[in-house]
Parts: sequence; C-alpha cells; structure tokens
Amino acid sequence: MTWTTTTVTIRTKKKLKWDVQKFLDGLWISLSAAVNLFLNDMVTNQRLSFDIDWSPSLSLVEMSYDDLPVEAKKSYEAVKNLSKEDFVYYS
Repeated sequence: MTWTTTTVTIRTKKKLKWDVQKFLDGLWISLSAAVNLFLNDMVTNQRLSFDIDWSPSLSLVEMSYDDLPVEAKKSYEAVKNLSKEDFVYYS
C-alpha cells in the first residue's frame, strides 16, 4: 500500500523550535521525523505519551452564565436569539 503525505503547519516560538532542533540533531532525528513519531504513537496507543495536568476550577457542565468569562458572555449574548433561519446552509 502506498501512503501519500500531507503538510502540517504549526505555530510555535522560535526559541522552542531552535531548542528542539538542537536536541533532535543530537539524536540524528529531523523535526519532521520526531513529529511523525509522536503522531504515530498517539494513534497506536490512543493516548498522549505525556500527562496533562488540567484541573479547572469548574467543569463546563458545572458552569453557570455568571461563571463565564466576559468574552464568552459577549459571544453568548450575540447568538442567543438566533434561529435556524439566521444560518446559511450549503448543500
């Protein structure tokens, strides 16, 4: 089976990219190869290969309108009265 490739573009800080490339150069691995290793590992193991410590004070389910950040309230206010007729559907 022949696999086609695609291009993935990411944004990161210049220093982080530089530091990662220096590290990978020592391992004789390109940044592209390292990203592919990471992506393949994620698909194979169905998990991230590192822990993420994310402990928000409230889950989205527990949040009330009053708990929302100001920008989220503005977004909600802008769309709360829209009906399905306000949307354009493409077929």
